[in-house]
Amino acid sequence: MEHIQLTKIEASRRHLELAIFLFFAEADSVPLHTIVAAGYDVLRDINIRANGNVTLTKDSFIEIVASRDQDLAKRLRNTINSPQNFFKHADHDADAILYFNPELTIHLLFDACMVYSQLTKDLPVSMRIFDTWFKMQYRDLYRELPEVHTQLSELYLKYQGRPRQDFYDRMHYLCSQFNLCG
Repeated sequence: MEHIQLTKIEASRRHLELAIFLFFAEADSVPLHTIVAAGYDVLRDINIRANGNVTLTKDSFIEIVASRDQDLAKRLRNTINSPQNFFKHADHDADAILYFNPELTIHLLFDACMVYSQLTKDLPVSMRIFDTWFKMQYRDLYRELPEVHTQLSELYLKYQGRPRQDFYDRMHYLCSQFNLCG
């Protein structure tokens, strides 16, 4: 096998695109989280260094909490980071048990895609599809934009209860056939 040369951003893009593929295939949430966290952390570090910007999930939200309660912010940071550390290390806690909520992975993946877009001024098709799926699932966040909320609600009703892969396949088809994804 030949050596490959790639940048940190390229490595992160590969992590995120594979994670999106696995997510829509409804693959095991443990390796999915590990892949997402790897891509997320690299992009987070690059973003902080390049722009001084922080990420939503691991920084902004915790900063808001920290302004009111430092102890709670520390516990929150540990809660967010504990699955990533648990899945990668066993040097101090080989017999530990983790109560893991895969919902965290979805939010980290969305946040990572947004940071990738900010850094590169690009959003690959798979990330656009995930972005649409995320907004569809969390459409109530868009109530202030009635037209967007209505479109997301209609899309949600169409795909509610169906495998995520159906959504990905349909959106990918539309993107490639009609150039709907940029």
